[in-house]
Amino acid sequence: MLAGASVVVLLLPALRKRLHRDREEERVTKRFFASLTVIFATTLALLFFQRAAYVNRATNHFEQLAQIVAPFQTEQERLLVRSQFAQVASRQEYVKVLDSLAKVGRENNTRLPEFTVY
Repeated sequence: MLAGASVVVLLLPALRKRLHRDREEERVTKRFFASLTVIFATTLALLFFQRAAYVNRATNHFEQLAQIVAPFQTEQERLLVRSQFAQVASRQEYVKVLDSLAKVGRENNTRLPEFTVY
């Protein structure tokens, strides 16, 4: 939505100036394309930032759960869970690892945090 609104704001003055068809046309076109490039780059950077922030929150959530249930696991179980987490390649695998930790936590009546996207 931000990118779309920015494009509209940039297009309106450019369209008005195109009606005059004077020497400024070339300058406006260059400015327009430069602005579109900046909008594209900014949007792309925001998407990458959001993805990195999401991965960071997911990793922190795993670490918190692992610390909460650690006293109720053997060393071998803790190593196995960490190994499974290191091998996660999909959302389903991530959920499976978290579910195994949550199960241990529920069996031992611990308070487990909920994972929130934002």
